[in-house]
Amino acid sequence: MRSKTLLISLGFAFVVRGDEVDPFLWLEQVQEKEALTWVQEQNQRSLDLLENRQVFKRTYDETLNVLNNPDKIPDVSIRDGYIYNLYTDAEHIRGLYRRMKIEDYKNKSKNWETVLDIDALGRAENESWVYGGMNCHKKSSDHCIVSLSRGGKDANVKREFSLVKKEFKKNGFFISESKTNVVWHDENTLLVDYDLEENARTTSGYPRTVKIWKRGEDLKKVAATYEGQVTDVSVYSMSIEVNNKKYVVVGRAIDFYTSESFVVDESGKLLPIPIPLDSEGGGVMDGELFFKLGSDWNKYVAGSVVSVDLRSVLGKQKPRYSLVIAPTEKRVIERFNISKDAIYVGVLDNVRGKILRLTRGQKNWDVYQVNLPEEGHSELDFVAETESEVIVRYGSYLTPTTLYLAGKSKVQVLRQLPPLFDSNDLVEEQLWATSKDGTKIPYTIVHAKNYKLNGSNPTLLYGYGGFKISLTPYYNPVVGKAWLERGGVYVVANIRGGGEFGPAWHLAALKEKRQVAYDDFIAVGEDLVKRQITGPKYIAIEGGSNGGLLVGTVAMQRPDLFKAVICKVPLLDMIRYTQLPPGASWIGEYGDPADEKMRKVIEKYSPYQNIRQDVKYPYIFFQTSTRDDRVHPGHARKMTAKMLSAGQDVYLYENVEGGHGGSADNIQQAKMTALSFTFLEYFLGRD
Repeated sequence: MRSKTLLISLGFAFVVRGDEVDPFLWLEQVQEKEALTWVQEQNQRSLDLLENRQVFKRTYDETLNVLNNPDKIPDVSIRDGYIYNLYTDAEHIRGLYRRMKIEDYKNKSKNWETVLDIDALGRAENESWVYGGMNCHKKSSDHCIVSLSRGGKDANVKREFSLVKKEFKKNGFFISESKTNVVWHDENTLLVDYDLEENARTTSGYPRTVKIWKRGEDLKKVAATYEGQVTDVSVYSMSIEVNNKKYVVVGRAIDFYTSESFVVDESGKLLPIPIPLDSEGGGVMDGELFFKLGSDWNKYVAGSVVSVDLRSVLGKQKPRYSLVIAPTEKRVIERFNISKDAIYVGVLDNVRGKILRLTRGQKNWDVYQVNLPEEGHSELDFVAETESEVIVRYGSYLTPTTLYLAGKSKVQVLRQLPPLFDSNDLVEEQLWATSKDGTKIPYTIVHAKNYKLNGSNPTLLYGYGGFKISLTPYYNPVVGKAWLERGGVYVVANIRGGGEFGPAWHLAALKEKRQVAYDDFIAVGEDLVKRQITGPKYIAIEGGSNGGLLVGTVAMQRPDLFKAVICKVPLLDMIRYTQLPPGASWIGEYGDPADEKMRKVIEKYSPYQNIRQDVKYPYIFFQTSTRDDRVHPGHARKMTAKMLSAGQDVYLYENVEGGHGGSADNIQQAKMTALSFTFLEYFLGRD
């Protein structure tokens, strides 16, 4: 037990709740020696339990084989007639950024051209580089920015790179490790969302100023073009073209769901772009800015895609608006992207995705559904304003992934993944549970065709329920090998807080209504028991990030319903989450615990504040990363320590790398996967 004196000596303002001092606050010091020693002890305790079991070795080997399978289909992009992707295998752990002509890719050629070898770069520079993306000037492949992070953090280093010469540019643009964002304005100018100094950051830890940085200038000495407020989440910028003239757009994210934008006119004046604060921008085409509504506005319904003519804004005229597409009773607009000559819209129909292609007609937009198989789920994988063709990813829980190339005329198969686990005797179906307030909650269940409704099927229930994120079907051979092939039942719950059924589905679990998401998840668990699919002794639950908060919360609220919990990179101390960067950025989702009304709401469900001495909780495996600079590892550390002090049987494994993804490469991912499923097998009594 730490004393107040020791807490103060470590540089903490200790936290008192009533007469209670938080004795585990010291674990929030990410790199403090004593905290790291404690983490190493907890890691070893977890490894001692799990690593020497036969199921660990089998799961590790099977997972690594899946991840390194040469037939896997990484995310791809198109540029100048080439397909680009980042490929990893046993030899190239951090990956080869490579390219191939589109026609060769269609014909299943293996003649890849290496553009950048991340492993070789890391060895040469003695850095644990993780590739974070390639951002190129729209019209010049000789001018790109590569993002490289140390160990998978969100913060990264940015360096100028030439796709033409396949090398870093001497004396090119360079930005040291930060959460700075950049946009190409022209070949010699970057728009920089800047955060290199403390006073250039928001309280969330993101950029607060926008700079226009010309080649050869000292970035730190460049005056800010725009400044947000300290309490904002972040600022942002984009380069647009209207009437063949280039303009800069700047703005600030006031919170996670509201923002205001401005276009900088030729005199340098900021002209407000008159769109709702809760709308989501999606790009510019033919002088019009397109955005999706977060709520009903004027004559348009929430979830609609609308445009505003920027020529009217620049001309200081009455804004001209136009409806592009509206949602229907069954069709939810999840996202939209602008290509060179069309707008592509991803819609959800009862959690299954379809793709629409929109082109401008005489009066309205002409809408065509891209011709793809109906049985599975389709989603946009790549769309760019510089390309006419887009890439669509298709599949389902049991249908291997297929990449399609879609454009104006036809749809072509680019690549098709062979089956990576045995699904011949498996089936997926959608069922519905009834939540506490009577709302019907859908969930998808994958199971053996001949499974018995005897209340004892080992079941893994996964959920998220926040930030408008939709859990849609996708082919996951890791779960297939580690769980489904061994007779497990896999369930994905589409609870409120997500975006599966439009803005209202998300708003139903926002801030003071957060408990709704937890009630929905509990209802799915109860429904599985009611249907005799499984029972409380055989249900495990899993979630990461906000999903980690979800499973942490329901484990505290319904310890009788669940046997084991995999809680990944979680938020757990919701009273202090805003004080652990970048937690303040999520006030728009959870509310501010500094507000007395919201604090009372949050205290009722915050897992860290609701551990009771007289309750036997499920077996919980907390997982986090020392390099996670999105959700602070202190959440998982403190929750583990507090539950252990209460006599609970919980475990922690903190990977030293991986960032918010939990792992930086396939080897680390295979290990984390093997630890998770070994934990489940052991505590569900299957080992």
